[in-house]
Amino acid sequence: MPRGEGISVGVIMGVVSAGFLLAAVIGPRRLWWWLKAWSYRNPEQNEPSEAAFAVQRAAYVGFAIVSFMIAVNTA
Repeated sequence: MPRGEGISVGVIMGVVSAGFLLAAVIGPRRLWWWLKAWSYRNPEQNEPSEAAFAVQRAAYVGFAIVSFMIAVNTA
């Protein structure tokens, strides 16, 4: 891979990693209320469980780690 392409992919993956970490810090519950709750007539009754939010937070952190590893190995 030419050197210029590797740096741009590394930067993009670094930004993706930061986005996943930001989502984990903000919290899946708050993201759900901002992005999804509006589509339900009774959002309180359709809110996901605590276990679902915990799995989402763990997934965000996992994706952030993988994205960061790709960014470091690409750059």
